[in-house]
Amino acid sequence: MEQLLDLRRLTSDTFITVYDPWLPPGAQAIYGGTMVAQCIIAAQATFRIDCTIASLRSTFVQGGKPNTPIHYKVHEYESDASIPLRGVRASQDGQCIFTAVVRFRLSPRQGCSRPSSNFQATGSQTIGPIKGGGGAVESPYICSDLQLISKTTNSVQGTTIAQWLKACRPIMVDNPAIHLAALAYMSDNYLLPTATRVHGIRWSRDPEVVPAALAGKQVQALEHGVKLMVSLDHTIIFDQASEAVRADAWIRSEMHSPWAGQERALVSQRMYSTTGNLLATVYQEVSSLTPRHVCHRLTALPGCAADESDRAFDALNVEWT
Repeated sequence: MEQLLDLRRLTSDTFITVYDPWLPPGAQAIYGGTMVAQCIIAAQATFRIDCTIASLRSTFVQGGKPNTPIHYKVHEYESDASIPLRGVRASQDGQCIFTAVVRFRLSPRQGCSRPSSNFQATGSQTIGPIKGGGGAVESPYICSDLQLISKTTNSVQGTTIAQWLKACRPIMVDNPAIHLAALAYMSDNYLLPTATRVHGIRWSRDPEVVPAALAGKQVQALEHGVKLMVSLDHTIIFDQASEAVRADAWIRSEMHSPWAGQERALVSQRMYSTTGNLLATVYQEVSSLTPRHVCHRLTALPGCAADESDRAFDALNVEWT
């Protein structure tokens, strides 16, 4: 994992990728977690190593291209709150593909309560079948099958989908920033289809087996389902004051989608250690295109007749609202 995320320093505030970023199976753009993680590494490299990163707020501008180096430019911002800030711009061939604002903390937070998960501390023998992330045979990280946690209410707001994940190999670098970056890298593990899983919409590119209780609610009559989904942004807030993050140890991800509509959805994620301590909270806004919108905007897509698309869109619109 640390080699995949490695950056070579060009100047005091510019960096370039060393290795080609991971391209998930069937994807046209590189894995979005690449830019999230490498922005953290670049920002940390311009600041004191004893100050850890508190959060990252970012926007996906364009899909990253495989086999093309990514350049990172770090900017120092002045904050009225006297909290160190760094802006990071990722670009390929001179075009911006990703921007981020990284906030540091000068000292660990004290006296605040940290939510914990209801699951019991567990060993890997209880996690279940293991596979490569994103459905890949070879992946920088491994994960378990999805698990539906019992709802507390009858609404989608009470639906939680859980999954275990970790780096596929031990991280040999003893650097907290690398583990935070690796955690951030994995936080983008097909988080966006949480919206389709929870709200009963089928997305054909979802690499995961949806839990039976949710799969039965998906709109099976829609052959095409959601045609295209993209992450618009990615926010990760770290809360590891009580426990050092180890990205090569099992981490539990609990995913939610409280709202979806108007071609957008909000998805969130909490990431816990095996002891139940909250390590990070993640948010994404997701954009989705139904078959009718895809046919109007991406006319090259096959098998999307107008009348069929209209029927699919009408049914999807009912499900999403």
